Amino acid sequence: MSTAVQASEMDAQAAPLGPSAVRRVATAAREAALRRDLAEQVTRVEQLQTALDSRVAIDRAVGILAERYRTDVTSAFELMRRMSRDRNVRIRDIAEAVVAGVGSQNGRPL
Repeated sequence: MSTAVQASEMDAQAAPLGPSAVRRVATAAREAALRRDLAEQVTRVEQLQTALDSRVAIDRAVGILAERYRTDVTSAFELMRRMSRDRNVRIRDIAEAVVAGVGSQNGRPL
């Protein structure tokens, strides 16, 4: 006997779910959907917090570089972007190094 036929016969023999069982299944399905949604929201919040932290570090570093090299913030950001590209390092890592006062460029501190 094929699996499809066996499954069909089992379905025919199975008792229908009562109202309380249907409610329990529906409640379990809703709870599973809510857990999935919550997990997605937690992931999204973590991603947004990381982006915000990166932005704060980058803005702080841009200000430091603009003051240090007496330039505008656009030029300071371009300097960081160029350093990031040239060194193949994330701009956030460059920004954190600038804020920490680590590194140098042409013998001068970043």
